Amino acid sequence: MKNDGSNIVPFKPGGPVDPNAPLPAISPKRQDRIWKTQDLFLSGMKVTDLATYFGISRKQVYKDLADAGRLTQALVRNFDSEGTLGREIRLLEELRRKALRNFSTARQEGVKLGFLRLALETTTRLVALFQSTGLMTVIPRRIQIEEGNPFTDPIFRKRYTALLLEARDAGEPIQGL
Repeated sequence: MKNDGSNIVPFKPGGPVDPNAPLPAISPKRQDRIWKTQDLFLSGMKVTDLATYFGISRKQVYKDLADAGRLTQALVRNFDSEGTLGREIRLLEELRRKALRNFSTARQEGVKLGFLRLALETTTRLVALFQSTGLMTVIPRRIQIEEGNPFTDPIFRKRYTALLLEARDAGEPIQGL
């Protein structure tokens, strides 16, 4: 798309940028200057200082900042979040699968432990990713405690498990669970 000058978007620092405004054809060199201008402006540099620094007019600085807003919106608009999420999940699942396979074929205990730890960390990251994206909303409710439950009486064992569940629901970190 070409900018014929009739669709200039006024820019006020911190003001809105029209997301429907057509994106002008911008050379890579100017794009680089636009990103640098935006970075310096957002870090506190004044428009007059930016104009002096780049050897351009203040009007051009405002135009660059407006174009930076439109470039950013174009990048976000074209961002494929589902594809990126899918690639991340596929990578983590493949890493987990390979770690478990290497665990089963390893002969040294230290190496086996390393692969098992990697599989556990990868699983933890997968679950966290699923939960943060809403793909997994249910947390398992069943806790089976065979070791670590100090009670032998079935009534106290149930009370202890109920207390652990209550603590977990309240967000209290529990060692080993």
